[in-house]
Amino acid sequence: MKAAPPSPPAEFSRPLNAAGLGEGERRLTLEATGAERAGLAERFAITALESLSADIVLTTGDRWEGGRRVAAAGRLKARGVQACVVSLEPVTTLIDAAFERLFVEGAPGSAWQGGPEGVEIYLDSSREDAPDTMTDGFFDLGEALAEQLALEIPPFPRAEAAVFEENQAGAKPKEGAEGEKTEPDNPFAVLKKLKPGGT
Repeated sequence: MKAAPPSPPAEFSRPLNAAGLGEGERRLTLEATGAERAGLAERFAITALESLSADIVLTTGDRWEGGRRVAAAGRLKARGVQACVVSLEPVTTLIDAAFERLFVEGAPGSAWQGGPEGVEIYLDSSREDAPDTMTDGFFDLGEALAEQLALEIPPFPRAEAAVFEENQAGAKPKEGAEGEKTEPDNPFAVLKKLKPGGT
């Protein structure tokens, strides 16, 4: 039986050791390098990621059900370039969003020993507020920010001046003799032409 291939390295990785954070609050700022931004742009299929940074407050609290717990709260700022879904022209997207994440020891969906007298604790990863997992006491704050960035990127970017060629009825505007676009005939004007003496 062949072993599963290793996971590709994260484009923006900032692993932290919960044990080394101490108790209480700790403030830090993370900023992605050019190479990291290029990797994230490719991952999220956008034209470019010109900037990505976050100001974060980490709070290490009491052990949660026998395991370490670190809460992260802060603000994510980014500047990206996407292709307009209508004209394919470049659209600049500015992101400034608050976020919160909770990291705990233990694997979501599987048991880990941490409760009293060896009681197995299960974390439900299907819950919307399910905490993130630590591995051997480490958690990747950079990857958490990348995931938050993915949630903030507009799925259908559109330039302000972009318009669809089709009108509301789904038909393209008519073109005049010299190529200019004209509106479809007014139905009342058509009826008037059918009357005797109508022009």
